[in-house]
Amino acid sequence: SAIFVPVEALVDLRALAASLKKELDAVITEREKIEKRLNDSEYLKKAPEHIIDRDKSKAEELSAKLEKLRENLELLGVSS
Repeated sequence: SAIFVPVEALVDLRALAASLKKELDAVITEREKIEKRLNDSEYLKKAPEHIIDRDKSKAEELSAKLEKLRENLELLGVSS
């Protein structure tokens, strides 16, 4: 025999949504800072190539993370 427990009883969905939204905001802020650097011609002239590559990679990772966070918020019925 199986026991079914609604997920809502196990997880406070509002708290989860709030946590995801907070994380989303932090990721957006971090990505914006990196993109600002990458759009700064002086930075691109002076920074070592490996640092620029690291920033580009980090921006891509953050974009992927943003997409996942938005998907999760959408599943919870929360607009980002």
